[in-house]
Amino acid sequence: MKVLDRVREAAGKAGLDAVLALSPENFYYCCGCPSYILYTGRIAGLAIVVVPTLESHDPVMIVNDFEEEEIRRKSFVKDIRTYPMWVIRLNLLVTAPAQ
Repeated sequence: MKVLDRVREAAGKAGLDAVLALSPENFYYCCGCPSYILYTGRIAGLAIVVVPTLESHDPVMIVNDFEEEEIRRKSFVKDIRTYPMWVIRLNLLVTAPAQ
Protein backbone atom coordinates (compact mmCIF):
# COMPACT_ATOMS: atom_id res chain seq x y z
CA MET A 1 0.00 0.00 0.00
CA LYS A 2 1.33 3.44 -0.94
CA VAL A 3 1.88 6.18 1.61
CA LEU A 4 -0.98 8.33 0.33
CA ASP A 5 -3.31 5.33 0.40
CA ARG A 6 -2.46 4.74 4.07
CA VAL A 7 -2.94 8.42 4.93
CA ARG A 8 -6.26 8.57 3.08
CA GLU A 9 -7.51 5.36 4.68
CA ALA A 10 -6.67 6.60 8.20
CA ALA A 11 -8.26 10.00 7.49
CA GLY A 12 -11.40 8.36 6.13
CA LYS A 13 -11.73 6.12 9.19
CA ALA A 14 -11.41 9.20 11.39
CA GLY A 15 -14.13 11.01 9.39
CA LEU A 16 -11.75 13.67 8.07
CA ASP A 17 -11.94 15.36 4.68
CA ALA A 18 -8.17 15.86 4.50
CA VAL A 19 -4.93 15.65 6.43
CA LEU A 20 -2.64 18.64 6.93
CA ALA A 21 0.97 17.52 7.32
CA LEU A 22 2.69 20.31 9.24
CA SER A 23 5.57 18.75 11.17
CA PRO A 24 8.86 17.99 9.38
CA GLU A 25 8.35 14.25 9.84
CA ASN A 26 4.76 14.22 8.58
CA PHE A 27 5.65 16.53 5.70
CA TYR A 28 8.36 14.12 4.57
CA TYR A 29 6.07 11.10 4.99
CA CYS A 30 3.28 12.63 2.91
CA CYS A 31 5.34 14.04 0.03
CA GLY A 32 8.53 12.01 -0.10
CA CYS A 33 11.05 14.80 0.40
CA PRO A 34 12.19 17.08 3.22
CA SER A 35 11.71 20.80 3.64
CA TYR A 36 14.96 22.03 5.12
CA ILE A 37 13.37 25.31 6.16
CA LEU A 38 10.71 23.37 8.09
CA TYR A 39 13.34 21.10 9.67
CA THR A 40 15.48 24.00 10.85
CA GLY A 41 12.69 26.41 11.78
CA ARG A 42 10.35 23.78 13.25
CA ILE A 43 7.44 26.20 12.91
CA ALA A 44 4.16 24.71 11.70
CA GLY A 45 3.12 26.28 8.42
CA LEU A 46 6.55 26.88 6.88
CA ALA A 47 5.77 23.93 4.60
CA ILE A 48 2.45 22.06 4.31
CA VAL A 49 1.11 19.03 2.50
CA VAL A 50 -2.67 18.73 2.19
CA VAL A 51 -3.78 15.16 1.50
CA PRO A 52 -7.51 14.96 0.64
CA THR A 53 -9.29 11.80 1.72
CA LEU A 54 -10.87 11.34 -1.72
CA GLU A 55 -8.56 9.70 -4.27
CA SER A 56 -10.11 11.87 -6.99
CA HIS A 57 -8.39 14.89 -5.38
CA ASP A 58 -4.63 15.19 -5.66
CA PRO A 59 -2.49 16.27 -2.72
CA VAL A 60 -1.32 19.89 -2.62
CA MET A 61 1.94 21.17 -1.24
CA ILE A 62 2.62 24.72 -0.06
CA VAL A 63 6.30 25.63 0.27
CA ASN A 64 8.49 28.70 0.16
CA ASP A 65 9.92 29.77 -3.17
CA PHE A 66 13.47 29.28 -1.89
CA GLU A 67 12.98 25.48 -1.82
CA GLU A 68 10.61 25.14 -4.76
CA GLU A 69 13.06 23.85 -7.37
CA GLU A 70 14.50 21.06 -5.23
CA ILE A 71 11.12 19.99 -3.89
CA ARG A 72 9.69 19.79 -7.42
CA ARG A 73 12.57 17.48 -8.38
CA LYS A 74 12.23 15.19 -5.35
CA SER A 75 8.53 14.99 -4.47
CA PHE A 76 5.86 12.82 -6.03
CA VAL A 77 3.31 15.58 -5.30
CA LYS A 78 2.62 17.48 -8.53
CA ASP A 79 0.49 20.39 -7.30
CA ILE A 80 3.08 22.58 -5.59
CA ARG A 81 2.26 26.15 -4.66
CA THR A 82 4.69 28.68 -3.27
CA TYR A 83 4.88 31.76 -1.15
CA PRO A 84 7.71 34.31 -1.20
CA MET A 85 10.43 34.00 1.39
CA TRP A 86 12.73 36.92 1.88
CA VAL A 87 16.10 36.81 3.53
CA ILE A 88 16.83 40.16 5.13
CA ARG A 89 20.44 41.23 5.25
CA LEU A 90 21.38 43.83 7.79
CA ASN A 91 24.47 45.98 7.50
CA LEU A 92 25.77 45.74 11.06
CA LEU A 93 28.83 47.80 10.24
CA VAL A 94 26.96 51.07 9.73
CA THR A 95 28.68 53.87 11.62
CA ALA A 96 27.04 56.77 13.31
CA PRO A 97 26.88 59.94 11.20
CA ALA A 98 29.72 62.41 11.75
CA GLN A 99 28.84 65.45 13.80
